[in-house]
Amino acid sequence: MNVHLSLGKPRTITSANYITMINPTLHPDRILPEHDLLYILEGTWDIAEEYEDGSERCVMSLQTDDLLLLPAGRHHFGISPCSPNNRHMYIHVTPLPEEQNANLNRPENPTDPDPSLYCFSSLIHCHNHPRIKVLFQEIIARNWESTPML
Repeated sequence: MNVHLSLGKPRTITSANYITMINPTLHPDRILPEHDLLYILEGTWDIAEEYEDGSERCVMSLQTDDLLLLPAGRHHFGISPCSPNNRHMYIHVTPLPEEQNANLNRPENPTDPDPSLYCFSSLIHCHNHPRIKVLFQEIIARNWESTPML
């Protein structure tokens, strides 16, 4: 599946962190109100994405240094449990209205895409692009700095 995103506009990060799944675990079955950006640091995971009505389904097999872009409003869920000791980073980001409209549009009802949006594959192999991992780490560190301690 494809994801439509606008680049260079202000965003709100609702959460960002590292997770280690010691035991094999399915990805949560959910529809989030924000974009879910998932970067696999170590291990494997099979995750599916579909429109809420099930009109199109895509299964993605993630491996170390893969990035998964799950847009707000689409249903995503685990197909098989992650590998033991799976380590990953995630960032949840609020969507822009024009992104939500484009990402929720069904393939059988195409519309002209907003020219300010860029189209990306949901699964991006980052093995040869280590800077992407570093950017995730920097975003998580900055988010921790800006999160008030209780």
